[in-house]
Amino acid sequence: MNLKGKVLLALAAALISAPASAEPRQIGVENEVYTHADTGLVAPPALLDYKRNRVVDFGDDEINLYIRYWSETTKTDVSLYIYSMGVADASIEADRAIQAIMAHDRYSSVDADGQVLTRFGTDAIGPDSGVRISIPTPESRSTATGVAVFTTDEWVMKTRMTSETLSTDELDQALAQFVAMMSLHDPKRRAPVAQLIESCDTDADLKPAKRSKADATQWLMVTTLWKAYLDSTDEDDGPASREWCRDTKMSAPLLAYQNKSGDETVIVFGDSGFTGQALRIETAELLGGGKKFWPMLSNGQITYFFDPYRSLPSPDQLASALKSEDPKASYARDAEGNSNVSIPGS
Repeated sequence: MNLKGKVLLALAAALISAPASAEPRQIGVENEVYTHADTGLVAPPALLDYKRNRVVDFGDDEINLYIRYWSETTKTDVSLYIYSMGVADASIEADRAIQAIMAHDRYSSVDADGQVLTRFGTDAIGPDSGVRISIPTPESRSTATGVAVFTTDEWVMKTRMTSETLSTDELDQALAQFVAMMSLHDPKRRAPVAQLIESCDTDADLKPAKRSKADATQWLMVTTLWKAYLDSTDEDDGPASREWCRDTKMSAPLLAYQNKSGDETVIVFGDSGFTGQALRIETAELLGGGKKFWPMLSNGQITYFFDPYRSLPSPDQLASALKSEDPKASYARDAEGNSNVSIPGS
């Protein structure tokens, strides 16, 4: 399959909000410990008073997983989602999760003032780099629900907990305890402090950004810089903290976020793990050609690059380009860690 075909296949899944669209495969671990190779997550058949009853792979490569636990004692359901993401950002994913919860008919009467919100983290993943939110659910069968999100490199770890007996504070404590019991590999770099995202004061209402071109040398430089970023560790700069706001012109399953610095737009394509991104890469401008904003489509495992813009595109313009244009380059890393760069026509 050529690059264009792969992009269209990825977007077809993303735009109808995978993983629901993917073919689920139950992993038959029965009473054995399940270990996720990439993150090192260990999911035993029993954890505290929770019993594991399902491990599902939405695909066949274990980059989009669902693990479910249940406590008969407190009638509490735990759903752990592990997925590779193009822009793995706990602030964005926590915001998406709470937006989805509050939009659900079951929770439409929830008083936002009753929610318990906490940052959490460790020295390994990053102090205060995760977000945990618990809310009361007075008009549903459950008594409280919550979500905890943190990242480890390109992987998002999202834990949903819903109880039929626990109060909001009790559920928040139970959620914190469950997440603290997770065993993982240490990431290469620590995530920045998580932030609470609000709507943009003024939604992006930009004139259409003009397009630019890049030659083979620039494409090679951009893909090389991207590889260097993915390989960076805490001895390097690592990921910079970004201050986001939510662009309310887009609605689920596509949500858009603007970096308040004005040099980045991100679109999240449902629960697929795919993100669209337009990002200024200043080092690439050393080769000339002026300021450029590079569109990308990525799920954390493979990144497709498109013709750059001369200014920051709006989320609508970016989404349109990703859906209709041919990628000009791609970068991927195989299971052995080898890099694979493709620049068609170069």
